[in-house]
Amino acid sequence: MEVSIPKTWAVSALLELGEWSGGGTPSKAIEDYWTGNIPWVSPKDMKQDAIFDSEDHISESAVRNSATKLIPSNSLLFVTRSGILAHTFPVAIAMVPVTVNQDIKALTPSDGIDAKFLAWLLRSKERQIIQTCSKDGTTVASIETSRLHALSVPIAPTNEQRRIVAKIEELFSELDKGIESLKTAQDQLKVYRQALLKHAFEGKLTTQWRADNPDKLETADALLERIQREREQRYQQHLADWEAAGKQGSKPKAPKPLAPLTAEELAGLPELPNGWAWSRVASVCDVVRGGSPRPAGDPKFYGGNIPFLKVADITHTDTPYLNSFTFTITDAGLSKTRKIEPNTLLLSNSGATLGVPKICLISATMNDGVAAFLGLPTASLLYHYYFWQSKTAQLRNIDQGAAQPNLNTDLIKDTFIPLCFPSEQVAVAQELEAKLSEVDRLDQVVTTSLQQAEALRQSILKKAFSGRLVSQDASDESASILLARIKAEKTQHLQRGRPRKLQAVPVQPVPDKGKVLVFPARIAGISATDLHAGVLAMAYRLHEQDPKRVVYFGHVKAEKISHLVESHLGVDLERMPFKDAAGPNDYPHLKKVESRARKANWFDVRQQKAGGAYVFSRKPGFDALLDKTANALGGRLAEVDALLQILLPLNTRQAEIVATLYAAWNNLLLAGRAAGDEEIVYEARENWHAAKLDIERGTFFGGLEWMRKKGLVPVGRGRYVAEKGKPSKAGRVKA
Repeated sequence: MEVSIPKTWAVSALLELGEWSGGGTPSKAIEDYWTGNIPWVSPKDMKQDAIFDSEDHISESAVRNSATKLIPSNSLLFVTRSGILAHTFPVAIAMVPVTVNQDIKALTPSDGIDAKFLAWLLRSKERQIIQTCSKDGTTVASIETSRLHALSVPIAPTNEQRRIVAKIEELFSELDKGIESLKTAQDQLKVYRQALLKHAFEGKLTTQWRADNPDKLETADALLERIQREREQRYQQHLADWEAAGKQGSKPKAPKPLAPLTAEELAGLPELPNGWAWSRVASVCDVVRGGSPRPAGDPKFYGGNIPFLKVADITHTDTPYLNSFTFTITDAGLSKTRKIEPNTLLLSNSGATLGVPKICLISATMNDGVAAFLGLPTASLLYHYYFWQSKTAQLRNIDQGAAQPNLNTDLIKDTFIPLCFPSEQVAVAQELEAKLSEVDRLDQVVTTSLQQAEALRQSILKKAFSGRLVSQDASDESASILLARIKAEKTQHLQRGRPRKLQAVPVQPVPDKGKVLVFPARIAGISATDLHAGVLAMAYRLHEQDPKRVVYFGHVKAEKISHLVESHLGVDLERMPFKDAAGPNDYPHLKKVESRARKANWFDVRQQKAGGAYVFSRKPGFDALLDKTANALGGRLAEVDALLQILLPLNTRQAEIVATLYAAWNNLLLAGRAAGDEEIVYEARENWHAAKLDIERGTFFGGLEWMRKKGLVPVGRGRYVAEKGKPSKAGRVKA
């Protein structure tokens, strides 16, 4: 069923939305091909939404002499051949120029098609793409490129595309925060569950029970003696039953004496309350392993009427009890395995799911991947069940040097177990059942919430690409006109017969990672707030000397000047800048500085009218502030003044572009990434703030050229300018 779209939207085949290209693998025999710094992306790199780098790199000669091509930044990359395509269709945006191998296709969107819009659109169609575009009969899951080209997609007007992307990212950011909190809660519940199990077998859950039942307590020695006595009684009964049955089957084994643990052994165990005692499992019950008739699957042994339990029967549910089975054996197979009676505690002791306990409620047999605890009183089964559940993680971490994980039966027998009066064992199990039931309930609530979050994510995407997430603007150019223009440009391009040649962009090397120091630096003898006020006073003095320039010195330019003084010169003003519509800003700090200046009688900043510009004006202490700042800066006064002179001719928009480019470029360097012009402009325009998209890309490239002429080139120092609400990181600089 087709989804209706707004009148200003249009539908297009994916093929028509840009320039497509593929890749290849340069010869591995030529070492020089694999010694460059050009990212070579393969499916293993496609685990994130944005590609800044890759595991492998190739040289320019590899690009010239192989099937791979240089793909410009802001291109979409799709995995078209990989096992992952069985359930996932990876889509990423190349943030830098890259090359790709033959298992990836690239789409460089035409002007007017927002790369992020298209990426989100295709992620929303993941299931459809896998179902309709997958190749048939291939050994490795693959996408048929021709089917992908023919995929029909809805296209919004360019400005609406940007609004949709901004809204998706806003909503997903909040959603991701919620999901992160839910996963944290889930992890905390796991920790709490383990803590409950630990405390249960240290006697901490039944402290009140012991206070309420003093008549049921006994000494540890008396406890061990009673357990031995009860085991002997059960043995004598089993022996009598065996003799009465004509001595069929194996003779019951006499219980081993409960040898007390040594002082050395006890020293490594938690202290227990009065009436509790440590013992070995082998002293409490018999531990036996099952058996498997051989050969496996022989109809002489398998397929009869006798239940035959395997590890999967023990581990496929989380409930304490087992009353069902999958496999059976014959009477002939019975002699080759082990029979157990109802109400027997079992433990998986083989495979990745070893260490899972289960109380078996049926008469059955079991294979050699299952251990049984014989001779446990029925009333104590839940106590022992939860004890082994508390040991599951520990048992799985035991390395016995085997490729297939399994538990040696002797290891199980030698496990230390805390014991208490049978009535208290029942109380321990009841307390655990009640508390763990609540943990399970909360975990289910979290799981349901996570499922709802994923459903909400899909709902957001569905609304986004049916035109219901953001409002339409009548002034936007319709998508049909946009697509017509793209088609016309493609036609002209083909008629000229000159396919576009992709050139590598110049790359700024990553700063030396050698000797470093913290940056920016504090100026002694003056607070950062006063110094910030002084820098603004210096800048205002320069601007007021030129009536044509002073009109540009408002909040925006003041913040851009402050950012460059701090980031480029390394003068600490204690700003914590964030990505804003007007560039790198810290308006809360600016307001603090202005308040200080007003109270100190240095200068004032007032908004002339609602929504209008902020205007600076001197107060009587203005010159005193200038003197204070000059004295504090000392030998650095000249370089601050020189920077202010460079920035003086810039209008508000120009200052905004320069400071944004500087911050975006510096962010890349702080992140350890070589920064080419394409990537810098992408970071400053497409990946900064939606408002930046109103500025032509060419303006940013012109800004970079001006910055280089003026020496305003970052080297990877200062504070990282993060998105609003995210912490700004301190940067470092080479000495």
